[in-house]
Amino acid sequence: MIKIFENANGVTVRELKAWLADVPDERPNGEPTQVWLETGWCVSNPCRVLSPLNERTEEDGRKSCDVILEYGAK
Repeated sequence: MIKIFENANGVTVRELKAWLADVPDERPNGEPTQVWLETGWCVSNPCRVLSPLNERTEEDGRKSCDVILEYGAK
């Protein structure tokens, strides 16, 4: 069984990638595994948008950003 991962300080992209390594891409019936968001108590909706958040260019020219997952389509 895949264990729940929590980080009280916020999940990092590195932690998310490591956790996702154990999640299968497909269900046994061949359907793709989806990403869902908790949108209320016992309510969830599919993630529809992956967006950069707080995009910035560092002093050395490298670009960086945080990531936000959204339910509503843009």
